[in-house]
Amino acid sequence: MNRVLSYCISAFLIITFLVSAVSVTYAQTAWERRYAFVVTNQNHAPELMPLQYPHSDGRNVSAALKELGFNVRLLQDGSRAEFEHQLADFVADLKAAGPTAVAFFYFSGHCWPNEALRANVLILNETVPSAKAILQDKAIRELPADEWKKFRSEIYSNLDRIGVPLRRVTQAIGTLDTEASFVVIDSHLDVAEPALLEEALRPDGTNNPRHGMMLVARGRPGISAADNNDFSKALAGALLTPGLDAQGVFKQVQVQVAEVTNGKQVPWIEDRLLTKYHFLSPTGLPTATDLKPGTLTPEDRQLAELAFWKAIKDSTDPQLLRSYLEKFPHGEFVELVRLRVEQLTARPQTATKQALDRRVALVIGNSRYKHAAPLTNPAKDARAIADALRKLGFAEVQEHHDLDKQAFIKALRTFAEAAATAGMAVVYYAGHGMEIAGKNYMLPIDAQIEKQEDVEDEAVPVSRLFDRLTEVRGVKIIILDACRENPFATRAIRRGLSVVGGGKGLAKMDAESGTLIALAADPGMPSYDGDGDNSPYASALLQHIGEPDLEVRLMFGKVYDTIHERMQGKQEPWIQAKLSGRHYYFKQSQ
Repeated sequence: MNRVLSYCISAFLIITFLVSAVSVTYAQTAWERRYAFVVTNQNHAPELMPLQYPHSDGRNVSAALKELGFNVRLLQDGSRAEFEHQLADFVADLKAAGPTAVAFFYFSGHCWPNEALRANVLILNETVPSAKAILQDKAIRELPADEWKKFRSEIYSNLDRIGVPLRRVTQAIGTLDTEASFVVIDSHLDVAEPALLEEALRPDGTNNPRHGMMLVARGRPGISAADNNDFSKALAGALLTPGLDAQGVFKQVQVQVAEVTNGKQVPWIEDRLLTKYHFLSPTGLPTATDLKPGTLTPEDRQLAELAFWKAIKDSTDPQLLRSYLEKFPHGEFVELVRLRVEQLTARPQTATKQALDRRVALVIGNSRYKHAAPLTNPAKDARAIADALRKLGFAEVQEHHDLDKQAFIKALRTFAEAAATAGMAVVYYAGHGMEIAGKNYMLPIDAQIEKQEDVEDEAVPVSRLFDRLTEVRGVKIIILDACRENPFATRAIRRGLSVVGGGKGLAKMDAESGTLIALAADPGMPSYDGDGDNSPYASALLQHIGEPDLEVRLMFGKVYDTIHERMQGKQEPWIQAKLSGRHYYFKQSQ
């Protein structure tokens, strides 16, 4: 009996050892098949315009990729020759890994156009002596127009020597049979390259990857990108967020970048992946730290934690918050997360799902002013917006035109009662608006302002609108197409009122939790009533508000793009949002 028991124990130990060995082998395979090439260039020669943030961008993204088990090679301020050498080694690693390989290429730095070839060029750490000579110790911004034109010509005539075409990367990776490939450019693309992915992915037998490629850029072609860490921080956090496939990761990046840039930049995605891919496997593959202890430096670990915290800190999903506790049990925000989880799980769920699905709107258009210049479009804008919201399935749309002060206040009070338990409350106001001493006001049609003391009595503070909506349970979206030039500006200046920007536009506002504020123009700048059927802002809003499956922050980003193009930069919309980790839509596909 003892001998049988001994055999059973031995067999059990052998099986356990074999299972462990298989598990370790699988884990090591998981490590070996993920490869990343991170390229950052910032310390350029003066003629190539040095940058400030690319290296920290690279550290943010590298830390997240290492946490996900990627073998990361990093090239900082590399020359063209160094880049080509590292790219060749990167491709060799992917080839050796075989069809289970995952490729991730990330670039942060200048990306300039070769307009003759309709190609984008990644700029590396080189010099252009002929361009440097033109500077002659001047700053680039100080060059006269003729010297600037010559300087630019020298730079662009040397593109093939100071950089590599983006298609060089997509083609090098696109020839491989990989599990999935990602090319991420933390810069703007100056020109759209319609053949960029087609060339890399053409099915000609020798160039036929099984699962395809995703190409992502910081902004759509033609929209300039700022030199900051907004994109890399959003990307690092999204990569580490559980439950997201690749499409979900980059959609989260879009939403977060749109939010932090006030709607002025929405990352651009060209998705040619043929299958779903998860950076964080649903089966729970070990992370890089599990597979190779010590691979992550303390700095990497801290960067990964901060990126993940930023991605989930506004979430209302307790399970997502718990994932932080599991991943970073000794992290900086553990106590805060535990408290947040307790609050969310202890909160009484009094609102029914039906109530939270209910959407309501207040739409006001004031055109016929008695003591200020009348406006052509606000009434028409309000009718069109109200009709659009009704078609989008809003349960209740309260529409008003040409309200005096008493009717305006009553409309706010009535709407607050209807919106209290709604899942989404939208307010759209079109008409005259003004800013006095840093406070914003909406103007009833009977407003008559002769001196500064009249403002509080005659106008409706925007703060009063927010006060009325304090008890609203759901998300609040406040749209103010009210940045026409202050109709009392000349009179106000003459009487000594404080009018920012000569009385043009509204002041910047800070969104409260659960709120998105959209202004038709940048703070301090006017919007235009327009001479068409609707104001430029209302027209752009009507164009995009009904697009299906377009998250609201991305929708306002599209509104920005449309107006920026139509108005040639004379009017640029602005948003500020403080929304939870959920995504919000005006229209979703069934």
